[in-house]
Amino acid sequence: MKKNTVLFLVILSANLFAQKSFEKNDNVISFGGDLGIYQYVSKVASNPKSETNLAANRLLSLQYERGILNWLGIGAKFQYGNYFVSEDSVTKTTPSIKAYDGTLLVNAHFLRTKRVDMLAGFNIGYSQMNWEARDQSISEAKGGGLTFDLHL
Repeated sequence: MKKNTVLFLVILSANLFAQKSFEKNDNVISFGGDLGIYQYVSKVASNPKSETNLAANRLLSLQYERGILNWLGIGAKFQYGNYFVSEDSVTKTTPSIKAYDGTLLVNAHFLRTKRVDMLAGFNIGYSQMNWEARDQSISEAKGGGLTFDLHL
């Protein structure tokens, strides 16, 4: 954990000093790592009951943004998520839960100085999730749908 924290701080400081003020016609390519916390609803189609829980994952992303105006950027983002899971108490196996997101993004760069670029925006797109457990047989579930985020 300590190594991950140090790596995160090094990457963060490199991004702070590498940026210039965002401008029209800029092309920005970025690679990132994040932690995500989600609320999800589980339900079986044949049963009217549902269950709401929380989940957390590690995210890696690749993003492209193009400056349309000096303060406005649009682009696309691809993101891969690998969820934190624990061993199943019955089967003694650890499932694999992965997600892939493809989104369009819009960012408003409201504070642009020589060394700081503060922005607010949103992403909207599609997310695909795969759950797989390897026990006596292979159990698998897949799903997909709309994904969005608001960010600052």
